[in-house]
Amino acid sequence: MADPIITDIFRFVAVRPAELLTPARRALHFIADLRLTEPEGQRYLKVLARELATPAQALAWSAQQDRRPLPPLEAARDRLLAEYAALPATDTLPGFAEAGGAEALLDGQKPQTLRELAFDALYAAWMSGPDAGPRLQQPMDALRLLHFLQCYQDGLLTDVQSASAALQAQPLVPPALAEFVAAPGKDQALAAAEQAAAERDQHHAAVQALRPLFEEYAATETLLTAARQAPPARRPAETRSADGRTLTLTSLVPLGDVLAPASRTLMNRLSLADNTPLPRATAALQQHLQALTRDIAAQPDSPALRTLAQEYNLRALKPVIAAPRRIVVLPGAEQAADVEMGGRIRPLGIGDLLVVKQQLAAYLPGEVAHIENVLKGEFRERTHRTLDRTETILFSSLEENQETERDTQSTDRFELKKETEATLKEEMALSAGVTVSGQYGLVKITAQGDFAYKTAKEESSKNSSSFAQELVDRAVSKVQKKVKTERTDKTFHETEETNKHGIDNKDGSGHITGVYRWVDKKYHAQIYNYGCRLMLEFILPEPAAYYRASLIKAAVTATGAVPPVPFLDLNGQPLGIEDITEDNYQIFAGRYNAAVEPPPPYWTTASTSFDQSGIANGATVSKSIKDVVIPEGYRLAMFSLKVALTWENHPQCVVQVGEWAWHVLNNTHALQGSSSNYGFAPLDLNQLTDEPLAPSGNLPVSLVGYDINAYAVNLAANCVRTKEKYQKWQATAFEKIYSAWLALKTAYDQKIAQAEAQAGAVIIEGRNPAANREIEQRELKKLCITMMTGQHFNQFNAMTSPADQPAHLPELKPLEALSEGRYIQFFEQAFDWPQLTYLFYPYFWGRKKNWVSTSNLTDPDPLFAQFLQAGAARVIVPVPLAYSTAVLYFLQKTTPPLPVSSKLWLGGEAPTLDDPQFTSIAYEIRKRTDDLYGAVPVEPKAQNGWDFTLPTTLVWLQSDATLPTYPVTL
Repeated sequence: MADPIITDIFRFVAVRPAELLTPARRALHFIADLRLTEPEGQRYLKVLARELATPAQALAWSAQQDRRPLPPLEAARDRLLAEYAALPATDTLPGFAEAGGAEALLDGQKPQTLRELAFDALYAAWMSGPDAGPRLQQPMDALRLLHFLQCYQDGLLTDVQSASAALQAQPLVPPALAEFVAAPGKDQALAAAEQAAAERDQHHAAVQALRPLFEEYAATETLLTAARQAPPARRPAETRSADGRTLTLTSLVPLGDVLAPASRTLMNRLSLADNTPLPRATAALQQHLQALTRDIAAQPDSPALRTLAQEYNLRALKPVIAAPRRIVVLPGAEQAADVEMGGRIRPLGIGDLLVVKQQLAAYLPGEVAHIENVLKGEFRERTHRTLDRTETILFSSLEENQETERDTQSTDRFELKKETEATLKEEMALSAGVTVSGQYGLVKITAQGDFAYKTAKEESSKNSSSFAQELVDRAVSKVQKKVKTERTDKTFHETEETNKHGIDNKDGSGHITGVYRWVDKKYHAQIYNYGCRLMLEFILPEPAAYYRASLIKAAVTATGAVPPVPFLDLNGQPLGIEDITEDNYQIFAGRYNAAVEPPPPYWTTASTSFDQSGIANGATVSKSIKDVVIPEGYRLAMFSLKVALTWENHPQCVVQVGEWAWHVLNNTHALQGSSSNYGFAPLDLNQLTDEPLAPSGNLPVSLVGYDINAYAVNLAANCVRTKEKYQKWQATAFEKIYSAWLALKTAYDQKIAQAEAQAGAVIIEGRNPAANREIEQRELKKLCITMMTGQHFNQFNAMTSPADQPAHLPELKPLEALSEGRYIQFFEQAFDWPQLTYLFYPYFWGRKKNWVSTSNLTDPDPLFAQFLQAGAARVIVPVPLAYSTAVLYFLQKTTPPLPVSSKLWLGGEAPTLDDPQFTSIAYEIRKRTDDLYGAVPVEPKAQNGWDFTLPTTLVWLQSDATLPTYPVTL
């Protein structure tokens, strides 16, 4: 036979409020300060309470008190109590004539004066802290002797028993004594001020350490903003020189003229000068700003970081400082704060703790759960298939078409022929009588060409044909530009589980019938008495909330799911399109594994050149091209024009770029070449506007001249990115980053869903009922301690937590361990946790949003299923009588609130609060002593024991097809 399995099925107590004291019993068993019945006494108590408001003040006040009359009273009380203890309780109380009477006990002092002195000493000792036990004994015993004499005088002592009760009476302490707020002492105020100053200094030091990074970011952003400003549309001023007209290049930008010295230092470090070209300055500053953005984003979140972000108001930085990661992102998630619970928890009463223990007697077949019928010759098979499929497809495509038309033909056939002949003539001149010799080491190379008329025509024809073909090929190679980028990411995950169940009765001799029965447990129950206890009652919300969450978190940890960084900015707001910038997009792309195209450059260049030579004197020449294309999404900001001319006699030359025209030559009699630069005057950053120089599209360039022999024109147009193109890139980048984050979040949510399903499966599987009871009691115990202390176990930190374990192992903090040890010891020993009595209430007393999930939680253990579903629980915590004084002291109210460690009674007898409930409980406790260590069955056992059965979710296949029958007992 198997060993008996005995467990506690439930506990209960015949709890009742403590019986209120009658005036006669109160007069005998308790000692009150009679001064408090008068208004003058109340005023005196208020003054005294302020003087005793802190333990240090109480100890100092007590040290100045003259307590010499009290020790003789304490000794007399101990002597009388010992004498009465040797006499039968029902004997008549002996008189005082033989012992000298009351005068001898008081040594001629007035009882009222001694009583006031003893109460003042009692109050001072009571307010001196939880270690006041030894200091309380003397004034309490003195008050007991004075109380004994007063009761004797009033005729209340009729026998030895009543006299002993008077000598053991409890002095009463008014609750108002601890309700006067004291001004913080000098040491306390100084410590608070020093702590606040240290925190300010620490914060200031952290801010100053990060400030250079923010200052450099702000300076870089200022420089970049200045470099990105488009110059105004205005006609440049001309400056003359000996060889023609010269204008300053437009790409020279004097950044240093409008910036502070600190910015100039940054310019020097980035190799930027006053005349640095705008595109180069913009690229350098943009790259540096991206590096600074990454550095700031890598900083851990701290008050100093947020202070600087708010001080500099750099909006571009707010999105990149990530919000802390959470398992579940909920806006405005609640967090319970520590609160003061002194005086809020009051004892329920006292009573005998009765525990009903159960013993598993047998497993019995219950009602029919299912009947399976298979006919003769029949084969039956069931297939259960579970399929989990996940498919993610990401497709992105980018296509760009750019078409350029360029006219490479001359203006007339004659000019083309002249140009060709000139080319041939030049080639023949270069090939006549040339000797080249080179020597390097042992190698010597010599080449020589001679002039020969007989081959000139053939060579001219070939050269002309070849030259023309080369020009055509170059033109075709620049006709069309097409860029296409495609990306396809496909993720496919499929999990399939198939279970087959079959019954083969093909060769059977008859039908098959299978009867499945529910399995019931049969128990025998018996009541046990654990003796008298002080009872505390709590109503706890959702006792299984933490346990359910821990199962989900454990399952999530097992899957290795890592939540993506929340898609939020510094203020916890969802990121928008405008939050994605060219400075921070790389951070988001790396954070969420997104493939984001780089932003279009702020500056781009469109250039062209054309030339002509061999023009006869007195001829007119004109040339016009339209192949300078302003890219889509850009506008012309500035350009650089260079014109080189060769002329004689009376030349005229005009160059036009778009709507601007310059008269380059005007009847200049010079027999030399001239090279001139044309563009704009130096930039004035204080007068910059957004007015474009030319609309998007083609920029026409033309030259017209007279009496010039050759010319060459180079044009470089600098185009600036438009706001619309940048916003379009922002929208595209945001979409890709958001899609990547959504993919990560979806994958994480799927793992969470699987983890929750696994957690649910764990709950359904069940475990040993004894282990379930331990889980229930542990969770209820934790919540009860929180209800009594108002804290959430955040201060327990007596072990270090090295980040590089196991290289550095956790180590003990002795001082914290010593402080926490007293705390832990009190709550583990002062309460009889194994004898908790609890009752679970339905799910609808919990959070309504969890009703659906909690109401459907199941477990083979019925009581544990109630625990999982419970919306609240009623818990009664028994307190052994030996710890009742310490627990009542802990529960009392203090003003100002004391830390929990300062409310733990350190031993010794304590007075009782002058409260009807407290005095009643104290009276009943004094009438009773603690019971035996073990529990005693309630007799007679035959009348207090019974059998019962509980259903389970287990199913049993009985050996035959006989259906059960039950006797009628109604």
